[in-house]
Amino acid sequence: MILVRHPLLRDALPPLSVIPVPVDREQLARRRFRAEAKDSTCFGFDLNHPLAHGDAVHETDTAVYVIEQQPEPLIEIPCHDIEEAGRIAWAIGNLHQPLEARPDGVRTVADPAVTALLDQLHLTGRQIHDRFTPFRSTHNHHH
Repeated sequence: MILVRHPLLRDALPPLSVIPVPVDREQLARRRFRAEAKDSTCFGFDLNHPLAHGDAVHETDTAVYVIEQQPEPLIEIPCHDIEEAGRIAWAIGNLHQPLEARPDGVRTVADPAVTALLDQLHLTGRQIHDRFTPFRSTHNHHH
């Protein structure tokens, strides 16, 4: 197993073939986890800071191993202006759900509580399957 403590900096290096290391959003939020690349190379991660989609984590003479965040079921809610986006984000935040702000609306996890909230607010959300990058400062907790 290859131990990774930080991502690689690859700005000025020659291009190499890319081998994906698939991980989900929950793994990316952690500092310690294990993952297996598409070529079956095993990695252990012991990080100071969480990784992000696209981070290079290991390099050989012929290839670079790159973090590939897997898509997940999401609800995308279109917003017409910043005020509407703020109201929707506030309501979703009250459910303690993670949120991703985008120029055309907001995204959150596909959850029955969010669907019920949208019905209650007479809003329409679209079910999608994509990478989710919520605000890092948000977190789920219970009272």
